Amino acid sequence: MFPGCRPGLVLARSVPFRYNRDMTQGESFVFVSYTSADEKWATWIASMLEGAGLAARVQVWDSLPGQNFVEWMNIQLAGARWTVALYSQAYFASAWCTAEWTAALARRTLLPVRLEPVEPPATLQVLTWVDLFDLDENQARERLLYAVGKQVLPRLAAFPGRTSASTATPIFPGATGAVGHLHSEVERSDPAVTLATALSQLGSTTLAVRCAGIRALERAATAESADPALIDEVTEVLESFLRGTRNAKGARPGAVAPEDLLAAGRILVRIAKNRSFDLSGVDLRGAELNRTNLAGARLAGIDLTNAWLAGADLAGADLAGARLVKVWLKRADLTGANLAGARLDRATLAHARLADADLTNASLAGANLIKAVGLIQKQLESAEGDAATRLPAGLVRPVSWLA
Repeated sequence: MFPGCRPGLVLARSVPFRYNRDMTQGESFVFVSYTSADEKWATWIASMLEGAGLAARVQVWDSLPGQNFVEWMNIQLAGARWTVALYSQAYFASAWCTAEWTAALARRTLLPVRLEPVEPPATLQVLTWVDLFDLDENQARERLLYAVGKQVLPRLAAFPGRTSASTATPIFPGATGAVGHLHSEVERSDPAVTLATALSQLGSTTLAVRCAGIRALERAATAESADPALIDEVTEVLESFLRGTRNAKGARPGAVAPEDLLAAGRILVRIAKNRSFDLSGVDLRGAELNRTNLAGARLAGIDLTNAWLAGADLAGADLAGARLVKVWLKRADLTGANLAGARLDRATLAHARLADADLTNASLAGANLIKAVGLIQKQLESAEGDAATRLPAGLVRPVSWLA
């Protein structure tokens, strides 16, 4: 929902400041710097940027509970290709915001946007800015996208004489006191358009654009009024996107999967709930999927190395040949799961439920099975382990295991 005021004049100083850089290229993101008083503006701006194919980082969406706020902020400022600073009286009164715009100015990534006719500090007056106040929503969106290189503005001039009141009727929660939020914008949009735009973004060769498409799908599927049919569509799109990465040539570097795959996997598991899905062979290394419902899921050959699955429900899941190296499965339910040929080296399975799980040729080298529930000697005899494998009380190391 657009948090503006009313249509009107555009100030002469309101032109975009650029550092001679193409803002639409590269694996980059835009960081939105704002104070809590302007949160509605921040989310509207972020949604407009992502709708145009850019990835945006905004605290209210991206700073997770329990995360070190100072560390997170420093990471955003250091990694952002552009920092969009939302100028307002409240912004300049905030010590945190002062630190943010100072850091962005030093890195030459600052792109100023005024939300009200406020005079910036002398240090910032050498920079020109973009004004979003006294505009309707379409004008504000055009100005914003022009500033980041995603829109070409027409060279038009407004009639300087007396005019009648505008007939436009955009929603202005900032002026009226009504509260708008992201879900309202999603709910008003056409789901078909949302899906089509996201599909286009998911096909991009740029990571930031793909992430923007994934986030748009998440917002559409988690809106309060999201139709079950739309959720099914989003589930299929995310599942197809993840499966489409299985045939990528060459091993992916690093200990964790790329950001877009992790985001797609997390969102899919969140919205799918009791829906069946197939993530066989998908790369989700390092994924955080604690206490998720993956019961009966088709996960054969999936790579969950270094993933977090504490308390996850994997009962009856097909994990044949899966890479579960160093995975955290404490208290997970693996009852009846197919783990034949899976790599569980140095995995943590303490207190995990393993009754009737198929461990044929599964590698348990260095795995922690202390207090595993339902595990029997016959299952161990069919698996492979070593001297470092930790077993529950009452079970013994098979003689076939390596010493």
